[in-house]
Amino acid sequence: MKKIILFLSIWGLCFATGIETGERLYKSGLFQSALDLLKDAHGPYPTYLRAECLFQLKEYRKAYREFLLADQMRQENQMQVLISFRIPESLWLLGEKKKAISEYENAVRAYPECPQATDALYRIGLYYVEIAPLAAIDAFNKLLKKPDFQNIDNIHYLLGLLFEKIGDKEAQAKHFKEVLDGSKRQDLRIPAFLWTIDWLYNKGEFEETLILADRFGKEYLEEIDKINPILFSSLYKLKRYDETIALFSGIEEPSEEQSFAYAEALYETGRYAEAIEAYKNAPPSSSVYCGLGFSYLNLGSLTEAFNSFAQSDVTGDTLYLMADIAERMGEKMAEIECYKAQLKLYPESKTREEILGRLGLSLIDEERIQEAENICLEMEKDYPTSSYRLQLLYRLGNMKEGEEALPYLSKILADFPIFAENPKILYRTSEINYGLKRYDEAERSFTQFFERFPSSELTTDVLFHLASIYEKKGDIKKAKRTYELIPSYSQQQAPKALFYSANLSFSEKEYKPALDNYTKIIKDYPNDEVVPQATYQVGWCYYKMDDWRRAERYFKKVLEYQDEQLKTLALYWAGWACFMEEDFKEAEDLYSKILILCPKDPISSEARFRLAIVLYNQGRYKDAQAVYQKALEETTDPELKIEAIHQVADCLLKQNKAAGAISYYKLWLEKIEVPEKRWEIQLKIAEIYYNSGEKELAREEYERFLEFGPMEKRDSAYYWIAKSYLGNQPKEAFKYFKKVIDFYPQSDWAPDSLFKMGVILDEDGDTKEAKIIFERFIKEYKERQDLVIEAKRYLKGYGKN
Repeated sequence: MKKIILFLSIWGLCFATGIETGERLYKSGLFQSALDLLKDAHGPYPTYLRAECLFQLKEYRKAYREFLLADQMRQENQMQVLISFRIPESLWLLGEKKKAISEYENAVRAYPECPQATDALYRIGLYYVEIAPLAAIDAFNKLLKKPDFQNIDNIHYLLGLLFEKIGDKEAQAKHFKEVLDGSKRQDLRIPAFLWTIDWLYNKGEFEETLILADRFGKEYLEEIDKINPILFSSLYKLKRYDETIALFSGIEEPSEEQSFAYAEALYETGRYAEAIEAYKNAPPSSSVYCGLGFSYLNLGSLTEAFNSFAQSDVTGDTLYLMADIAERMGEKMAEIECYKAQLKLYPESKTREEILGRLGLSLIDEERIQEAENICLEMEKDYPTSSYRLQLLYRLGNMKEGEEALPYLSKILADFPIFAENPKILYRTSEINYGLKRYDEAERSFTQFFERFPSSELTTDVLFHLASIYEKKGDIKKAKRTYELIPSYSQQQAPKALFYSANLSFSEKEYKPALDNYTKIIKDYPNDEVVPQATYQVGWCYYKMDDWRRAERYFKKVLEYQDEQLKTLALYWAGWACFMEEDFKEAEDLYSKILILCPKDPISSEARFRLAIVLYNQGRYKDAQAVYQKALEETTDPELKIEAIHQVADCLLKQNKAAGAISYYKLWLEKIEVPEKRWEIQLKIAEIYYNSGEKELAREEYERFLEFGPMEKRDSAYYWIAKSYLGNQPKEAFKYFKKVIDFYPQSDWAPDSLFKMGVILDEDGDTKEAKIIFERFIKEYKERQDLVIEAKRYLKGYGKN
């Protein structure tokens, strides 16, 4: 027994000595030697040392088992704490992280103030980063409370990533800011920079984005390409277009959005040609086509602009722009179709009123009046007070003539009472009614104009129209009063108004008041254009008042003015005045002057006739005949030709040139169509023949008269036919005298015819019948005492027999 106790004592001593050596070897880093020395040692501490050696030799599985065994033994408190953290660490390194995390959490709960708890919390956080972000956040937040933790910037970075996972970007930005402010690790700072720059951009804080980007560029110039896209977009958003354009080339693979932004920046800086190329290089889209459209539009390439907008997504705005471009291009059809499409596709558009109005005006430009009228009716229903409806009504009213314009003008007056053009519109409405002879309506509207717009420049014209209406309605007094009101509104129009008033007096044969107004014009307005006409009318007043001398004087006064046509008329009527005074020589001079000065004036033909009449009245028949024949050669007026033929015949007759006179009278008969004129000349021809002793020819002409002459005038023909038979055919004479008595007992030729019937019977020896005729004559024609005496003489002779 003593030997056993001694052995054990020696073994224990040796063992104790081996533990110390093993501990020294462990502390010296000779983990395998220490392990070899301690492999058979027992007890808490050797087990712990053996576990530590295995851990350092990366024999984590064996170390884990030894740590578990050591944990089951009673250890000193410090050792126990170390073992509590080594167990999960071994599991962690073995890859059994879930099991390790459970042990870490137990250790941290048991020993929260232990230095190893910091690393444990770090491991816990790392583990939960992927699978339980909130747990990781909790772990890392606990680490932040430990002032001795050396890797604080990494914790902030990891927290930033964790908050990104759960969507709390504000918290993420806060932790990344801690990294940027406190860390020197490039691997943490660069991603924190990039994320924060992107975050600020997406928040719309473009100024802050540029500030942070500038800071990043100064620190990591070689990495600047990574933020060029965001720099470009921020500058674009801030409308710093020149910088945007300059930076675009630094983007290696620009996105569709950036390509479009580059084109937009070029457009905004007025570089339209470059913008067009940039838009073309951008992926096709509605926005790109719109940008192209606006660029072409600014360059004046209207067709390209129109086609570009047409390829964009059709919206109300693009249709409106296309219509506007089409209008500028003069493509009215395209403009109209764009407006129609907009109304069809966007019937509830806020611009519908404007589109309807523009469409209507364009239709008017294309003279598609019926369609424009339909638009106008639609606007009357939906937008009755629209300025576009007013424009349509105004345009349509101006396009229409007469009565067709009235509905449009009337609607303007009714629906737009303060329209600036209303005075002119009301005036035109009145004029139209006046032109249509609707004098009552015209009077009402002109009167309304006068009452509403007394200061208008058209007021004088209104008064002229009103006076004219009163004149046409027969109210001459009211017409004159209206004309006489005009001078108080316009001194410029006063002479004209006085002239019209005087004309009314003249037409009413009130020559004295007419004369007063005409002379007032001449006296008070000597330079007015109406003065020559007023002077001429003064001459007429005196002419109508039979004051030929004054009439001649005023007609001659007209010759002092420059109105050539009026001067010709004045010469003509001055000649008349002289003629009426029987001053034929002066009349001859005046008419001759017209023929010299105005040979082509229409009145020259009448002047030539008047000259011939003057010569005729002076007994200068040959000269008169020559003038008439000249008139016959020159005049183209059929009526004047006929008159000239007649007058030549009269002149020849006055010169006792019967044959010539008859020739011209017969020529006249061929031309004249007026029955009354024809039979008068027919009788005259017969009379000339009779007086010339050509009784048979006379009889033929009288018989020709009987073919067409009026019944009431045939007594004369019967009488002269009878006379033509008296010499050698008394029975034929008797027959025609009898027709006078039978058909025209009251005729002037009846007494002589009845008497000659008695004479013929007496000469034929039929005294019985002759006696009856003479007795009848004495009884029926007592007034013809010359023949009554002769009849009694014949009867007395019968008594002796």
